[in-house]
Amino acid sequence: MSDTDPIDQAFRDIMEKVYWIENLSEAETELVKWLNKMDDDLKQLLIERRKKYCGNPMSVFEIIGLQNYLDQNERNKKDLEYRIAMAKELIDMGLLLQCLPVWNNIEVKVKAKVLAPLYKASYAYELALKNGIKDIDETHLNKSIEMAETALEKADDLGLLSELKSFVENSLGKFVSSTFN
Repeated sequence: MSDTDPIDQAFRDIMEKVYWIENLSEAETELVKWLNKMDDDLKQLLIERRKKYCGNPMSVFEIIGLQNYLDQNERNKKDLEYRIAMAKELIDMGLLLQCLPVWNNIEVKVKAKVLAPLYKASYAYELALKNGIKDIDETHLNKSIEMAETALEKADDLGLLSELKSFVENSLGKFVSSTFN
């Protein structure tokens, strides 16, 4: 019996597959195929995982914390630590897009335009850090940043970044209100 989480394994498999497809539109096509043939049990597990992630205020706070770090250290843009934080913040923002109410109304082909580069970014980030911070793979780190930026550009083209900003502001407002009640 394996202790491997089926959701983690499924995502690891598709992220790896998408990552190694060089052409982004071919990667999107492969992702659409995977999303369309996903079984109902896995879909249900994904929905439950997403609800848990989206309902956790720390998902929003982590992005804000990373953004504050980046703002305060902007003069160090070329430093490795800054670039690692930048990649993480961009990927986390991309993941948070799936928490938007409008996300459920977007067709799979359109979601794949955002998710394919996001999955490439996530897998590249993993590869960059696989040997630890002392022995980081900067090629994969650069790829991670590039693909995360691409994912967010595609999200912006769909009007999702303004939705994300509102979502983050509303989440913070709810948290602050509940803290003082």
